[in-house]
Amino acid sequence: MSDPEFQTGNCQKHFRKLMGIPLAAVFALFLSGHAAAEYPDKVVTIVAPYGAGGSSDIASRTLAKHAEKYTKQPVQVINRTGAGGVVGSASVLASKPDGYTLLLGRIGSHAVTPARNKKIPYNWDSFTYLGLLELNPLVCVVNANSPYKTIGDLVAKLKSEPGVVNFSSAGVGTVDFMTSYRLLLVTGAGKDAAVHIPAGSGGKAVTSVVGGHTDYTCQNVAPAKGSLESGQLRALMVTTPERLSEFPDVPTAREAGYPDLEGMVGWSVLAAPPNLPADIKSYWVDLLAKIGNDAEWIEAEKKLGSVPYILSPNDTEQFIKRQYDIYSALAQELDLMIK
Repeated sequence: MSDPEFQTGNCQKHFRKLMGIPLAAVFALFLSGHAAAEYPDKVVTIVAPYGAGGSSDIASRTLAKHAEKYTKQPVQVINRTGAGGVVGSASVLASKPDGYTLLLGRIGSHAVTPARNKKIPYNWDSFTYLGLLELNPLVCVVNANSPYKTIGDLVAKLKSEPGVVNFSSAGVGTVDFMTSYRLLLVTGAGKDAAVHIPAGSGGKAVTSVVGGHTDYTCQNVAPAKGSLESGQLRALMVTTPERLSEFPDVPTAREAGYPDLEGMVGWSVLAAPPNLPADIKSYWVDLLAKIGNDAEWIEAEKKLGSVPYILSPNDTEQFIKRQYDIYSALAQELDLMIK
């Protein structure tokens, strides 16, 4: 052979080096390289811990569709619902850390619920985080015929006549519920300034405002987008640091004078069980970096009213910790802790 690595002297030298390593370690080196090169070699499952058609489900299926371009293996989504995202999340926590069972975590399952409920079988930091995927801005809306033209008009009413205005949300403890109450607190109106009307889902909360049954809701953009575009609703404020391109005339929370509301956003994160091997974690970090530059995925996200927002594992952990702290403080302020 002409390759110098295989010349007799060099070959003996390499052999002696290998003989200095325990045989089991040599096999481990070869096997680990072999496994890393082959992953994934079968279907990868992403567990969506909420029902079909919801934000978790849509984000999961959007990711799966575009991830298959890079995995070259099928990526399937399974809805495993119950207890506000806890059942599906806990099932992934207990699964084998081999990279074939992943989790599409949401703000509810990974920040709000762990902050409120100390009885669930995990905390916010119990998982291996592969990366944040997207932000889901919230928008505070009123009926198009409402007397409230700006967020300032609404806040003035809340302060001058506490208990007269009402708002709808998906239910107690949900992100839109917490956002509406944080609005009452940061504006100085007080938590009793408005009456809460639970609607059962974000879509129903929007429908309630469209129908004139409730005065306002602070909701994810996605369920409100159609009613805003049709002129049935008026947007008063969005919670993103910058104005949304599809609603350029709607001021941000900071512009409205309430920068503390910028932290109130929905989001999705890709997570795995603890103790995920480093090579598999790196595989998904690299794949998400590709997804973040994938024009088709970016366009799909924007059509859903989401903001593509890929973060590294370390930045993702810091982001979720900040979110957890926000909702811990808010849950205690509103006496929503479950111990």
